[in-house]
Amino acid sequence: MLSDGLKFSPHYKPASNSDHLPMTLCAMSGLGASDGALKEFRDSYSRRLHLWKPDVAVHHWQDAIGKPDAYPSLLTYFRSRIDQEGRDAILEETLGVFLPGVAMDAFHPMIRLGYAVDFDSTDEITAALSYMTIAHRDVPVSTEHLDIAGAIRAQTEKGKVGLKASRFGESIHELIVKGFYPLGSGKDLRELATVSLDIYRATRNFFALHLVTVTQAIRCSVPERLRPLAVQSMTGALLASHLVLGSPEVRQEPGLVTSQLDPEHACKYAWACLSEYRYYGDERYLSEIEILKRQGLLPDWVSTR
Repeated sequence: MLSDGLKFSPHYKPASNSDHLPMTLCAMSGLGASDGALKEFRDSYSRRLHLWKPDVAVHHWQDAIGKPDAYPSLLTYFRSRIDQEGRDAILEETLGVFLPGVAMDAFHPMIRLGYAVDFDSTDEITAALSYMTIAHRDVPVSTEHLDIAGAIRAQTEKGKVGLKASRFGESIHELIVKGFYPLGSGKDLRELATVSLDIYRATRNFFALHLVTVTQAIRCSVPERLRPLAVQSMTGALLASHLVLGSPEVRQEPGLVTSQLDPEHACKYAWACLSEYRYYGDERYLSEIEILKRQGLLPDWVSTR
């Protein structure tokens, strides 16, 4: 199903939302879905997707950055290079450029790559890198250490920054253009994962959910040599996301998950929580899955361990 899904564009109309089919299939499989459940979801969800159209050849991925029409050719390009040079070499080459722009397209290119590597699908790795290429924009980073939780509190005290854009991605761009994009580097991925979970549990904001899924994706897919850059990049992206959300206070008591959370995001979030629990041992991740189940947002077959 993942291989067959390569025929679809990474976005679908009318709002240019990201294709969640491959990510959700992986999450469902990890959570214990049967073949029948996977096929049922694939058949239902794929009705909203669009086939990509053939385009001109790509001779090097850097020439295709920010060019959506290059997506189909990038699939062929990256598959050829991975077959010849190996997955890890291509990941190191590309992520050294792409990591600072991790927040582009609401984190979906990086999340898709995380699933691709975690579930060991070369087809999906080619799709994720192709998607990352066309979505990438240059974003500043800094090596200066900061306490992320303290920086969040400072942003809350300062209040909203008055962004005009309505969509998440546009707001990130607005922060960059206005020079408001936060800089700094947290301690490690564990700190980023902890604060990301804090923000989502406190706000239950739809886009804040992606902070949890993207920190899990980074842990699964970024080579060790690039971990410092990943931490620097995600630190800025997390703080920028907090600004886009309106600089909310981060409470410790979790609120209820919105009943409008769609099946694909519920499954993706549950898998990220289960994966992070297995790695970090933080019981809050398991409680999040239980909350989703109690609210009827996950199927009965979902595993909690």
